[in-house]
Amino acid sequence: MNKTFGNHANISNFLTLMFKGPQSLRDIERETGMAYETVRHLARHLHGKGCVYIAGWRRDMMNRASIALYQIGIGVDVPKPRARTGTERTRKSQIKKAASDQRLGYKEKLSMFKPAVEADSVQSLISTWGRT
Repeated sequence: MNKTFGNHANISNFLTLMFKGPQSLRDIERETGMAYETVRHLARHLHGKGCVYIAGWRRDMMNRASIALYQIGIGVDVPKPRARTGTERTRKSQIKKAASDQRLGYKEKLSMFKPAVEADSVQSLISTWGRT
């Protein structure tokens, strides 16, 4: 199947950006004004022919390594990093929370909110109310 990838100016802009260093498809789309699908098809076509390779991975807003960075030339694709397991994500979250609590003096702040009435006093009040 023969696909066309736009005019010569688009392809020229695409290749010029690729020579500047690793680029994501969204970076190329933004810089060239080409449609994302056109950029994606062109990158996949060139990748299949061995003209470009995946030089690295960028993290997205959710901190997942899901954005491929393409580089022009002959090279070996950098493997995509494995996703963190649920346990790893939970552990990292707990560590961050503990560090945050420690920075904020969490335990000291909690001690400022001691109950106004001690538990023994509450029990005596409850038992007193029951006798009336």
